[in-house]
Amino acid sequence: MRKYRVECSIDGNYTSKVIECREMTIDHNSYCFWNGEHGATNRLSWAFPVMCTIVEGLSDTEPTPIK
Repeated sequence: MRKYRVECSIDGNYTSKVIECREMTIDHNSYCFWNGEHGATNRLSWAFPVMCTIVEGLSDTEPTPIK
């Protein structure tokens, strides 16, 4: 599993999340965060538009902020 810090601002609405997922891809102008295994259990957990979003990869040793 990989961790990413995501910050997204759309029309004044701000979202900040730490997402743990199997993989992050860029599809149809969106950052897509996937969980499960490739195939039957593959599922999209989150998607954010590239144009409004900053994604930062986190190391395993970096502490996860408390929500």
